[in-house]
Amino acid sequence: MTTPVDVDVTAAQARIVLTAHPLQRVGAFALTAIAGCSEPGQMTADGFATAVRRMAEDAVRAALLPSTTAEGAFWLKASGSFFPNSKMNHPSRVRRSRQENIDLVLAWRTMPARECWPGRCCVLCGRDAVGYFAKVDVPLAESEQTRNSTPRGHAGLALCWPCVCCFHALPYGCRLTGGQSSAVHSWDDRFLGRVTARQVGTNHRHITLGQPVGKSGGYAAEVEALDRLRGYEDDVLEDIELFVFTNYNVPSPNPLQVHGMEQPLAEWLRRRLGRAADLHAVEAAYSRPGIPGRPLLARDAFRDPTRILQVLTAFIRERPMAALDERCRRLIGLCFSFASEVMGMNDEDVESIRRLARNVATVVGAEPTASALKKYQVAHRRSADLRGWLEREAVAWALKPPADTSGPMVGTAQFRLLFDRDGQGWDYQRLLLIAVLEELDGRGWRPADGATAAREIRDSGEPMAADSNENEGGGDN
Repeated sequence: MTTPVDVDVTAAQARIVLTAHPLQRVGAFALTAIAGCSEPGQMTADGFATAVRRMAEDAVRAALLPSTTAEGAFWLKASGSFFPNSKMNHPSRVRRSRQENIDLVLAWRTMPARECWPGRCCVLCGRDAVGYFAKVDVPLAESEQTRNSTPRGHAGLALCWPCVCCFHALPYGCRLTGGQSSAVHSWDDRFLGRVTARQVGTNHRHITLGQPVGKSGGYAAEVEALDRLRGYEDDVLEDIELFVFTNYNVPSPNPLQVHGMEQPLAEWLRRRLGRAADLHAVEAAYSRPGIPGRPLLARDAFRDPTRILQVLTAFIRERPMAALDERCRRLIGLCFSFASEVMGMNDEDVESIRRLARNVATVVGAEPTASALKKYQVAHRRSADLRGWLEREAVAWALKPPADTSGPMVGTAQFRLLFDRDGQGWDYQRLLLIAVLEELDGRGWRPADGATAAREIRDSGEPMAADSNENEGGGDN
């Protein structure tokens, strides 16, 4: 006779629970998408069984192919980086009959009988575990052949069946290459559900039909993650993580890389670069001869976000002597929004820098030639030189203030922002320069020798993409 407790225990083995394991969470939303649901809680027991059966059928179809180089064998090849030496890709399968392979793969993807359960709790969700599982089912778990810290007969992690199935579904929610794979994760469940569902849709032809993934350029994982972020329609509420990993049995010096992106940057990229014109402007700033801008932008977004402001301001800085084009005007707006929204600069401090920029523009714009602006631009390369330039011009301003002005050229608070050793001095210096250029452009200032001066600056050999350590101050800030 079946007791209510038995019914509850059995029902729990067909219900997904989100845990603290990022890859289990990605797999959970992938399994949800396979079942045709938008949230794990919407999945019924029948939907769960249907999704698990579909994954088993995909595994069987791959296992029946003669080799990883056969037509339509991409999923067979890629499965080795998720489930090495599993029943679907073990070398011994070529010696078995078709039916033996089918039976073994289906047995692998079938929940163990109740009497075989170990009497332990799932280490991820606390429900009844149905067995112990290792590397062949759980990416990045230890292989039971290499364990040396668990008792004999203990084959890895105690897991319930839904958590095991989430790991089986993980590849459906990853960017597949046949080698290293990548997964986008966030504790924002809404975001994770949307981007994972889109990845499941993309992977349909690769897993179901075995079609290979096209070759990609550098930083392809970061580019795809950035594109997923830009295509998201709602606010991003939590940080984002990019997992790049492989579960191959072949030893790897770095089987897992995790690149984090904080929520303010994620939301800025989603909202600001969702506009095609802004995206194209940023990509233009990042592009290099023979290298498109998006991969380099994606790299910095996930690996070194402090470079973003450096690259954008450097691109604008290369064009200081002529009228700004629409692209540069967009970039200036993006730089200031980045400073406030991502870097957390105080709005009052940013506005203070804009006021100083108006005064600097008054000084350099008083001459009909580019000479004064060029001197300021050259001084900008080193903090000590910029400090000296401001001091000299501030004294001249005090002795003979320009018409229609009041107060000092530069105040103590502005000076502290620019040259504070423990603050964001160099970033404020960058903002000051582009704000000066914006102000001059808005005033319609057009020096007669602007084009010539611009060429001289571009040919001077100053780094464009980022500032050197010396430019960061080298002890001058």
